[in-house]
Amino acid sequence: MLIGLFECSPSPPAQAVTYSFVGGLNGSRPLLLLILYLACLGGSSPSFTIQILPLFLAPSLSMALYVFVYFGKGDARLAGLTALFTPFSYYVTTGMWGGYYANWFGLIIGFLFLACLLRQSRSPTRVTYFAMVLLSTALFLTHPWTWLLIASASAAFEFSLCFDTRRTPHAVSLVGIVLPGVLLDYAKTLVFSTPGVVQDLTTKISFGGSVAGFWNTSVDGLLYTHSGLLANWLLMGLALVSGFTRGVKGSFERLLMFWVAAGSVSFLFLDSYNKARVVFDLPIPVLAAMGTVVVLQRVGSWNVLLVRLFFVGMLTLAAAYALQGMMLL
Repeated sequence: MLIGLFECSPSPPAQAVTYSFVGGLNGSRPLLLLILYLACLGGSSPSFTIQILPLFLAPSLSMALYVFVYFGKGDARLAGLTALFTPFSYYVTTGMWGGYYANWFGLIIGFLFLACLLRQSRSPTRVTYFAMVLLSTALFLTHPWTWLLIASASAAFEFSLCFDTRRTPHAVSLVGIVLPGVLLDYAKTLVFSTPGVVQDLTTKISFGGSVAGFWNTSVDGLLYTHSGLLANWLLMGLALVSGFTRGVKGSFERLLMFWVAAGSVSFLFLDSYNKARVVFDLPIPVLAAMGTVVVLQRVGSWNVLLVRLFFVGMLTLAAAYALQGMMLL
């Protein structure tokens, strides 16, 4: 998809725009393609631009996660731990293995969008609201499936706050979350005659599957799709610890709950490959960092030195997974 944009080295602007909104995967990833096109206009070769893209995406994702956790939880240490786990997570290994650069870029935008959403839910301002709408629009133009998952979770989150507080800003935020993507989807379908998100969704979901079929596709999605890179037992285990030991104590935990719930519901109707893509979009590193804090607090009640050894051991295991994953590339 990325190479097609540069077949004319460089293509005329009109042709590049047409390819971005129509040719490349039915025009579903135009923003990243146009950014890459502009980079090539600056003198960078197409192959070099694509090869070095992860060097920008990986640290940007760590910073986006730091911002999300810091503004959401107000805990700099937890935010730093999350940013530390991110380069060792499947975001990087699976993203590089599959070349899911648009999805990767979409997660960066998505975490920044959610940071603005949490800030807007607590202290509504016009600037934050405008930034939230702008990031929602950018996310849809980068990776509509990630937008659909995050927008569903965000809409449920704002609806729950609106139901609890009866405050108008939450209803306004709900409109700002959903409306940009809906309008853009309609406009793209009308102008470029490309399939909409809902139309594309109907080709991927199935109903009436058996319990055995659900289990088999889930195992296949986690253990065999993407060479099993999603089966990071350390992060998954720590995320489960967080889920079992932490309640929904605040807006940050509530948003994470709706995010995981939205992915879990879609899990029921997708095949193994698309289930793997949903897992890729879940906030597992955030939950893993929260689970790490829980474990360290339990261990710390016994011995401080044991806490340090345990923490170093977890980082070593996470780095070993990342190194092993890089060997598959």
